[in-house]
Amino acid sequence: MKNKGVFLAGCAILFNWSLMADVRLPNIFNNDMVLQQGIKLPVWGWAEPGEKVTVEFAGLRHETVAKSDGTWRVDLAPLTATDKPSVFKVIGANAVEFTNVVVGEVWFCSGQSNMAWIVRDTDNAEQEIAGANFPMIRHFKAPNILMPVPQKDISAKWVVTSPETIPWQSAVAYYFGRRLHQALGVPVGLINSSW
Repeated sequence: MKNKGVFLAGCAILFNWSLMADVRLPNIFNNDMVLQQGIKLPVWGWAEPGEKVTVEFAGLRHETVAKSDGTWRVDLAPLTATDKPSVFKVIGANAVEFTNVVVGEVWFCSGQSNMAWIVRDTDNAEQEIAGANFPMIRHFKAPNILMPVPQKDISAKWVVTSPETIPWQSAVAYYFGRRLHQALGVPVGLINSSW
């Protein structure tokens, strides 16, 4: 019985080590994301210490090596706005691919109840929801989970604007993003961190 416990503990350690060896990124990097145009773009994550990590997007290719604590970062050269979706790749011991990635304006939308107020609770909500067919406006909503210290990652994902997804998005963020998208003609990413 004692040997079985040692064997299971060893398996758990090996399993955890194999998970750590995989290159990974925080969830802000995901399918359907919008990347900010016109600035050096930081991309970061975790891998096995000393592991070579390559980031590829829009013809750009950057390489780095994970530090002794397993963290890594590269800075992509400034990108031009485009609504043509591309694949964002990160390659290490494994490969991670994010699809339907565009480049445009990314805005951080934060506040309290006014920013958290959702589209389905606004005036003319039924009409606004029915007309919310904007695949180049994407939302990323930080969950309302109280944490005593800053977190390195959160459980969230990018969501493309459609009549099915918009009812539960921030109304202020959406109406602002829609106006910006229509005025500039570029994709818009809205990161909503409100409570």
